Amino acid sequence: MKSTRSIVNVVFALCMALPGAAMAQAVRVGEVAGNNPRYLQVVDSASLRPANFTLECWVHPVGTGYGNTGGGALLVGRPAQGTSGNYLASWGLYYAVTSGRFYFEMAGSAFASNGQGMASNAIIPIGGTAHVAATYDGLTMKLYVNGVLDSQVNATYPTINYTRADNVLFGAANFLFNFERRFDGTLDEVRIWNVARSGDQISAAKDVRLCSGTPGLMGNWSFTGGSLLDTSGNGNNASAVSAVSFPAELSTLTDAGGFQSQPGNLVSCLGANADFFVAFGGASSYAWQIESAPLGSGVWSDLADGLLSRNGHSIATVQGSQSATLRYSQILFDGSPIRSRCRVTSACGSTTSNAATLTICVADFDDGSEAGVCDGGVGIEDLLYYLGLYRAGLPRADVDNGSGTGSHDGGVGIEDLLYYLARYSAGC
Repeated sequence: MKSTRSIVNVVFALCMALPGAAMAQAVRVGEVAGNNPRYLQVVDSASLRPANFTLECWVHPVGTGYGNTGGGALLVGRPAQGTSGNYLASWGLYYAVTSGRFYFEMAGSAFASNGQGMASNAIIPIGGTAHVAATYDGLTMKLYVNGVLDSQVNATYPTINYTRADNVLFGAANFLFNFERRFDGTLDEVRIWNVARSGDQISAAKDVRLCSGTPGLMGNWSFTGGSLLDTSGNGNNASAVSAVSFPAELSTLTDAGGFQSQPGNLVSCLGANADFFVAFGGASSYAWQIESAPLGSGVWSDLADGLLSRNGHSIATVQGSQSATLRYSQILFDGSPIRSRCRVTSACGSTTSNAATLTICVADFDDGSEAGVCDGGVGIEDLLYYLGLYRAGLPRADVDNGSGTGSHDGGVGIEDLLYYLARYSAGC
């Protein structure tokens, strides 16, 4: 028997990344009258006492807050609640309502007596939105706004004052004598690192939801689905003081690891296209794979860039990043079902999508136009069109080699007619 190669052109089409998950949210904190404080706290832990650090979050101030916020409402910090004096936080990142600037301070060697602080040059008005980050490496204090270095100063103190076992707070400092410094607005993607991140790192990750176990990430609060859990893997979960709400996220973020769309099984017909689509937030590369025969063998191989052959199919791929479509086009012959999947690499490692099966419907030959265009259904027009091909002995009438499996032999005989009639009776 002479075998006939199936001709399949595959286009690997690249798209932009999809938006983050539908349940992505931020957290709304703050108060007006001072009688309903809404803020978050995280119990002190060793992982939240880093020698060097980065603090970062998305910020959207909506009001003036409560308790002497003109000089700074706390966004995230480690304040000494219920005390008075100067420099009352081991470290703290504030929003100064009066000026619209961010303020970064650290306690010095004598808690409540000395310390160091710095303000941003950038101004974010009430109602504005920005990403802010503060870093300390033992030598320098820096502020970044929207991923860009805004200001820096030499650090006066080479170590951080951790003499007190204070909790970490989001949205309030709670100092004495009407210095509650409670922020009124929305926070999102609050993070604490045990390393002073570079500007490039801050800029690259500010729009990405990070994976659990990301090196250096000590606390990560995304508030997705209204959750206050720490997703860094360190168990530094937050709790709310009075009920907080969860509005829409402040920035459309891409997940650093998670399928947003997976391929599903498809039934196509001869001459049609079949597209498999996958999207994975934060992916760095995609590699489509095809399963070696027989179906269910579990043996997979990558469809590398360029022209190659797999299971008798001629395939061309183009490698890219974000989301992708694997297209089988100009399908000329039936054969065994084909299973494909996609291997995705991201900051969280590598994983694979669902395995999706492409089945070709032999009986669907025509849509009634007598042009040989299939329409996804099987009817009398398909039978009549096939009989015309069969009488003429045309190659498209070759649908079986006598084995009853849909394999081809390069010729047209009674075995093809019988196989087609069986598939027609079966509806595909």
